[in-house]
Amino acid sequence: MDIELRKSLRLLVLMSLTLGFLDIVMGSFGVYPKILTGIAVVASAVGCMKRVQAAWYVGLIAAIADIVLTFLFVPFPWGLVLMVPAFAVIYMLFKPDIKGYLHKKKTPAPVDDDGYFACEYSSGGGMEGGRIILSMTSPSPGKASLNYDVMRYNGDERKTGNAEVPDETVAELKKMFDEYGIRHWKLKKSDMIVLDAPSVSVSFTVGKDMFSVEDDDVLPKKGSDVISRVYDALMGIYLTKETDS
Repeated sequence: MDIELRKSLRLLVLMSLTLGFLDIVMGSFGVYPKILTGIAVVASAVGCMKRVQAAWYVGLIAAIADIVLTFLFVPFPWGLVLMVPAFAVIYMLFKPDIKGYLHKKKTPAPVDDDGYFACEYSSGGGMEGGRIILSMTSPSPGKASLNYDVMRYNGDERKTGNAEVPDETVAELKKMFDEYGIRHWKLKKSDMIVLDAPSVSVSFTVGKDMFSVEDDDVLPKKGSDVISRVYDALMGIYLTKETDS
C-alpha cells in the first residue's frame, strides 16, 4: 500500500467516525434510524482499511441513507450543514485510489521462482489399456527434468526415461498455475461418467503443497483447458527426446 493511498484511507476513516458520531448523537435525540447509519458507516471504514470490497457498498448506502434522513428530519439550514460529512464520505469512497484499491481483484501470490516446483500429467485405465505418466520436477531454477513412462495401448512398446526440460517450459507451467488461480480452486465432481475412457489427472506441486485436477472435476470456465495445456507442454518434451534418441 503506497503512502498516498494510506493517507486517503485514514482520511476516510476520520470522516466516517465524524459522521458516525453525529448520527449516533442525533439518533439519541429521537432520529433512531441515524444510529444504524452511524454504526454502518463506521463499520464500512474499518472494512475498507482491511480491503473488504463489500464495505465500499455498505459505506455508500449508509452515507446516502444519512443524507435522506437528514433531509427528512432536520430543518434547513442545519440539515444542509449536517449533510457535509456524508457527502465527504461519498467523495472519499469514489476517489480513484480508494475505489481502485477496493475493487481491484486480488491476485494470488505467484509461484516462488526459487522454490520447488513440479507438474505431472497421468492417464490410464481406458479401454485400450495404455498409460502415460509425464512427471516434471524443478527443485531449483535452471534445473528441471522430465521422467516419463509411456505405453499408448496394450501391446505397444513401453518407453521410460528422463529428459531435460527447458527453462521456458517451466516458466510456462508456473505462469499457467498463477494465471488460472489453481491454488484457490474448489472443485466438485461431475455427474457425467464415461466408462471406457481413461482416467486423466494433472497435479502441481509448489513447495510442500500439491494441487490436483482430474478429468471428472467441474473446472471453472477460465482454466477448462488446463489438462490439455499441461499435456501439450510435457508431451512436447517427451516427443523431442524420443525423436533425438
